[in-house]
Amino acid sequence: MDEPSPPVPVSPEIPSGPLPARVLKRDGARAARWCFWSPFAGASVFILAVTAGATKAAGHSILMFATVGVSTLIFAGGLALGMAGLRRMKAEGRQGILARALAGMALDGVLLALMLWLAGFLIVDARRAAGAREKAAELEARQLTASVGGGAALEKALEANASRNFAAGLQALQKRYDSAWAALTDPPVLDMAPVKSRGELQARAEAARRVIKAAKDLEEFAENTPEIYRQELRRHKLSPAAREAELRQFMEAIAVVNPTIIALRQAQVRQGEALLRVILLLDETWGHWEYRPATRDLGFKMPEQMDDYSVAYQQFHAASGEAESLKKQLKTRNP
Repeated sequence: MDEPSPPVPVSPEIPSGPLPARVLKRDGARAARWCFWSPFAGASVFILAVTAGATKAAGHSILMFATVGVSTLIFAGGLALGMAGLRRMKAEGRQGILARALAGMALDGVLLALMLWLAGFLIVDARRAAGAREKAAELEARQLTASVGGGAALEKALEANASRNFAAGLQALQKRYDSAWAALTDPPVLDMAPVKSRGELQARAEAARRVIKAAKDLEEFAENTPEIYRQELRRHKLSPAAREAELRQFMEAIAVVNPTIIALRQAQVRQGEALLRVILLLDETWGHWEYRPATRDLGFKMPEQMDDYSVAYQQFHAASGEAESLKKQLKTRNP
């Protein structure tokens, strides 16, 4: 008796016509989605960089150019993704592609045009500023040559001008900080006896923010002191050799004290930030504390609020003590 032969497996029929949407790789839809979000990504990069200080760029205009460049690349990439998505519509259909790609490309196009305009403006402005500096330097050199002569005497006079300008910039920042801090002493910022409304607390918070801003400007100046002085020397018609010699001498002069100055500026920033935390905590807990004239302190209704206040005040006290200690160190080194 013959044994039955095993059944032959039959390959399933492959349906003709377009594949169902769930089978397709939705590369076009993915590209359209990225295109739609690209203008928001590029704008976010630009806004964050500007907020972080790219526009300040004291002599570091390359930061702003880099910001514009990165945003421009993101917008251009978004346009490319949008076009790639549109090409895939024949295979994938319009759903999830057409509207997103067109919206993203429209926004990318507008923002890309703005970035290109801004790049052109920055280039023109940089050239104008460079030309103005060059003319000012030539005029200064001519005037000094007429009064002191040329050669070493001229170099020395130019160095003195650069040093005076550098010192004037530092003094302006210090004056701004001192004025901001003085506003917190009349009345004393943490004296709650005269405070009758939250508005008064909020005004003190704004004054504390001005102190923080002024302290951060001084911190930035201290951290970039060598580069700032180098740029100041470049604004004058010093010979390269004289410029390098003066910079080297300047670096040797500040080598001992500048680390302490930087530490002081950082402590002053922390001092201002801790002070602001104390004021904001009092603002947030308004109505849950009272000033006690007999003991000249604050009484809180809830123990945890008192604990938070004590921690914030201790942080302010510690930062203030550190700043005072660093000031004394500087006075010892510069009697």
